[in-house]
Amino acid sequence: MNGRPGAWRSRSGEAMPVAAGVAMCTAFGAGDWLLQNNFISPEGWYLGAWTNAITFGIFGTLMYRRYVGAIAEVERVNAGLAERLRAREAELELSHQRLRAVERRQMLSEERQRMMQDMHDGLGSTLISAIRSVEHGGISDSKVAQILKDCMDGLKLAIDSTEPVEVDLLLLLATLRFRLEPRLEDTGVALLWEVRELPTLDWLDPSSALHILRIVQESVANILRHTRATEIRVGTAVAGDGVQVTIDDNGQGFDVEKPLSEASGKGLHNQQRRAQMLGGTVNWESGPEGTRFTLWLPLEPAPRSP
Repeated sequence: MNGRPGAWRSRSGEAMPVAAGVAMCTAFGAGDWLLQNNFISPEGWYLGAWTNAITFGIFGTLMYRRYVGAIAEVERVNAGLAERLRAREAELELSHQRLRAVERRQMLSEERQRMMQDMHDGLGSTLISAIRSVEHGGISDSKVAQILKDCMDGLKLAIDSTEPVEVDLLLLLATLRFRLEPRLEDTGVALLWEVRELPTLDWLDPSSALHILRIVQESVANILRHTRATEIRVGTAVAGDGVQVTIDDNGQGFDVEKPLSEASGKGLHNQQRRAQMLGGTVNWESGPEGTRFTLWLPLEPAPRSP
C-alpha cells in the first residue's frame, strides 16, 4: 500500500466515525419512513430531525482533530527548522572564527613585513652610512651620537605606530609628544601644546600612523638642527574637508625653495612623499621670525600612490 502508515491510520480513524454517522442517519431515516407508512406503530419516535446534529457533530469533530493535528505538525516543523537554524548558525560562527584567525595571521604577517621594510630602509641605511663614515674616520663623535639618537627615535616611532590609536589623531600626536619632550628639554627648547579636538580618521591604521609620526618627527628634527629655535608650538585644526597639524618655531627661518629644488633636501622630499601616500599635503612658510610647517590630512580615505 502506498503512502505513509501514519497517514493511512489517520484516514482510517476519520472514516470510521463518518461511516458510523452515515449508518445512524440511514437508520433514523428508515425508521421515520416506516412510521410514516404505518409499517410500525405510529406512536414511535421520529428520529430524522437528529440527523443534522449528528452530521454536524461528526464533521465538526473531524475538523477539530485536523486543526489540532495541523498545529502539532507546524510546531514539529518549526522545531525542526529551529534546530537546523541553530546548527547552521554554529557552522557559520565556526567559519567566522576561522576567517578571523586567518585575517589576524595575515595582518600580523603584513605588519611584520611593513616594519621590516621600514627598518631596512630607514634604520638600516642610516646605520650602514654611519658605520662606513666611522671606518673611514670622516665623522665626529657628536655626529655619531646624533645619528644614534635619530635611529633610536626612528625605532621608537616604529614601535609607537603599532599601538592602537582608535582612529584618533590626537592620541597619536600625544604619543609623539611623550617621546619628544625629554629630547626638547635636553636642548633647552620649549614645547607649547595647543592641539584641539578633531574628527576621527577612519582610515588611520598602523602604516598611516607611522607615516604621520615620521612627518612630524622630521619637522621637529629640522627645527632642532637648522633653525636655532627656542620655542616650538604644535597645534591642530579642522581645515575644509580635512584636518591639519601645524608646527611653528621662532628660529631664523630658511629658504624653502632651495632644498625642494635640490636633491640634497631629502628630508623635505620624504615628508612630501609620505603625505602624498596618505592623500594629504605638506607646506612650509618661512621668514626671519620663524617657520610654519603644515600637514593637511583628508577626513575620507584617499587612493594611495604606490
